[in-house]
Amino acid sequence: MTTKQSIATIAAILLASTLHAQDACPQYIIKSLTANDGLSHNSVRAIMEDRNGYVWMGTSDGLNRYDGMGIRQFSPVDGLPDNNFILSLCEDDNGTIWIGTASGICTYDPVTGQEKRHIIKEESLKINRQSVYDIVKSPSGDIWIAAKEDGFIRIDPNGGRTEIYRKTRNSLVNLNKALALCFDNNNNGYFVTGDGDLYVSSDCLQSAASIFQNGEKPLAGYRIHNVNYAFGNLIIGVPNMTLIINPVTGDIRQNNRWPIIHTMITSSAELWAATERGPVIMDNDLQIKTIPSWYALNEIPGIEGRACLSI
Repeated sequence: MTTKQSIATIAAILLASTLHAQDACPQYIIKSLTANDGLSHNSVRAIMEDRNGYVWMGTSDGLNRYDGMGIRQFSPVDGLPDNNFILSLCEDDNGTIWIGTASGICTYDPVTGQEKRHIIKEESLKINRQSVYDIVKSPSGDIWIAAKEDGFIRIDPNGGRTEIYRKTRNSLVNLNKALALCFDNNNNGYFVTGDGDLYVSSDCLQSAASIFQNGEKPLAGYRIHNVNYAFGNLIIGVPNMTLIINPVTGDIRQNNRWPIIHTMITSSAELWAATERGPVIMDNDLQIKTIPSWYALNEIPGIEGRACLSI
């Protein structure tokens, strides 16, 4: 099995559901999906489940939708850009799927079954033709995009305005190197910028303040594509380590053993983490709770120690 096949297998395995037996540890139903099962490519870069139970998988060569029985592929014929390298996925409150590609943004309308490019109409914007690594839905329902030199972009999915934030509205914070963002349950937004800072805003970037003290910029020099909020902490995966940041104090602690790439909190309040060394389950103190032992299964070889790109 090649590295790419292993990555795809891991991503597909994360469709697993949990069975809780009385007085027993959770067991996991394992399902492996690869190109042999209909995936458009074995390198899965993004994965999400929509409100109807479909599992969407963005790969290095197209978008796929899994219904539990089979896989439907989406390609440039369906409306994706010619460069159909999928990097991020997000569902809005209307059920529309927002798709970040290596060449801009697309949307999929579940009512019409149609995909189309989403063009933000401003001549100077590069986001319409560059890689989109991070698309996030805020608790209030807006779609947010980290658009690098274009800043942070907020879209009203109900046909309202598109707002572009190269600076906060009070012009006190420069945001034109937008790398990643996330929200907590109280609709506070956390925004990572390329100058090494991390800002918090409670008013949709009308204003923002650094969470770090004394002008420090401890994230400078790191390649960051996403930030995750879980159990009161911000989690940023960087090469060979995870940074766990207290958003109130700005204190940072490092985890060098499990470099986290992406996280998901389940309905049972478990934190599943995709890491450079495979998937793990963490408790609310962000300590390893379980290292799933599916790599021991003979029918799914080569998973132990493999990078898991999404969950």
